[in-house]
Amino acid sequence: MLERGRTDASLIAIRRGLRGLSGQAAANQASRAQHLLGRALLASGQHAAALAAFEQATTLDPAFAEGWYSLALLHQDHGRHDAAAASYRSALGARADFHEAALNLGVALGECGLIEEALDAYAQALALRPASFGRIAQSLVSGRTGLMFLDPRRLREDLQARAERGRQRSVASLTR
Repeated sequence: MLERGRTDASLIAIRRGLRGLSGQAAANQASRAQHLLGRALLASGQHAAALAAFEQATTLDPAFAEGWYSLALLHQDHGRHDAAAASYRSALGARADFHEAALNLGVALGECGLIEEALDAYAQALALRPASFGRIAQSLVSGRTGLMFLDPRRLREDLQARAERGRQRSVASLTR
């Protein structure tokens, strides 16, 4: 229903389904239902209620990467880039191969003025999906970052080197 634009009917159906869920065994299902509710609320323009639903989804299941990602997107859409960055990090903590979370983490960190951290996030995104280099380069050329890379080859090499250093740090922390 939600995909077909029937947000009112979706809201009613999701809320009914949430009433029947209880107990620890149902936490994952309740988390997904809260996430769906958040998406329906967002589609109907109820941003504050959507925020509460996404927060509830991540509280019910802190390992629900898509819940964190939706929460991050909503924060980012409202200019709360520091909260967005924290939520993108949680999404990546839940699912290390979440390319879009890594890419958007770079954007959020850049908006916060944390350029070195943003470059590390972009390096992670590039390592996850090399074909995303164009999107990464486009993000870095924005006026907010204060960076302009005139040599795409050099930018790619820098990001690949950062990704390799990140992998080495991860391996080193596992062997301690």
